[in-house]
Amino acid sequence: MQRELMMFASGAETVAGVLSERGLEERVARVTAETVLAAFRVAFEYWGEHPDRELPQLVDETLDELKSVLGSDT
Repeated sequence: MQRELMMFASGAETVAGVLSERGLEERVARVTAETVLAAFRVAFEYWGEHPDRELPQLVDETLDELKSVLGSDT
C-alpha cells in the first residue's frame, strides 16, 4: 500500500510538472494532477471488481461523474 501511494505521488508530481510546462499556474497544475490521478485510482479499483469493463471507459466515466458533481460544463 505504501509503495502504491508513493507511485501515485510521483505520478502526480510528473503530471503537474508537464501541466506547468504547458502554461498552467503551479497550484492549478498540482490540483489538476492530483484530481485526475485520484479519478484514475478509483476507476482502476472499480475495474479490478469489474474486469469485463474497459479501463479507459471507466476513467472517462469517473471524470464525467466528477465534472457533474463540480458543476463543470467542460
